[in-house]
Amino acid sequence: MSDDNITTAEAIVQSDRRVTVRYVAKTIGVSYRSAETILTDSLRMNKVSARWVPTMLTPEQKQNCVHVSEELLE
Repeated sequence: MSDDNITTAEAIVQSDRRVTVRYVAKTIGVSYRSAETILTDSLRMNKVSARWVPTMLTPEQKQNCVHVSEELLE
């Protein structure tokens, strides 16, 4: 897995979150398993409701969760 493949895979997923592992593999010219490893291990993404999403929340997303929770408590 080269940095170029990881960067290309990330760009593909950012442009369309519903993309399949098979499409990513075919586009960057690697095996299905390599593409899956790039998405899950290198980019730390999971498939949720037919979309690729980051495993960890960003700081803005965490703050939004806190804000919404505080509003609901009031």
